[in-house]
Amino acid sequence: MDVVIDMQQNVKKWWPLAIVLVGTVGLLAYIISDAFFSELENPILSIRLFKYFTMLANLLAVVYFWLIYSMRMQIRSRTFDHFIGGVVMYLFVTFVIYAILLEGDYESQGLDLIGNVALHYLNPLLVIVYYGVFRKDYKFENKDIAIWFVFPIAYLVFLVLHGVVTDDYLYPFFQVAEVGVTGLISMIAILVGVFFLLSFILVKMVSPK
Repeated sequence: MDVVIDMQQNVKKWWPLAIVLVGTVGLLAYIISDAFFSELENPILSIRLFKYFTMLANLLAVVYFWLIYSMRMQIRSRTFDHFIGGVVMYLFVTFVIYAILLEGDYESQGLDLIGNVALHYLNPLLVIVYYGVFRKDYKFENKDIAIWFVFPIAYLVFLVLHGVVTDDYLYPFFQVAEVGVTGLISMIAILVGVFFLLSFILVKMVSPK
């Protein structure tokens, strides 16, 4: 029994580092590819990639799990502990939306392929499985949902403003020129509904009572 417990503790100790490494590799792969292998006049302009949900969600995951790893599970507040629900939700949506709606629209190779696989598949799965394995260590409350929703709502506001100013809504299923205003509103409503459903599952059905 002690051996099993020790193994679980070791897995829990090193798993966050795996998430950090995979996420960092994915982010750097995309940034380097965009900075040096695209038509950008200045490599610093590759910061533009962080207007995409995938990049921001994975950056949040990298920072969050680096803090878990570096603090060795100590000196953590309740808010910090419970924010893992938001990280799981963001990466799950990243995985599902890309796999269902976007994968067929993009062809990637080289560094782009590495970034694509790392950020859309590997890291989301690592985060989801991590929570699935260690979910008994967490118990969420309804008020946690408000915290989890800050990032996606803020992002949707940014996306709409970006689209209004530049006429580029970043993702094909948001493009007003293609789907119309009604389509944009409908897609936003669907995504908000998905976020709420995932939040409900995390709070009511996954967390231990």
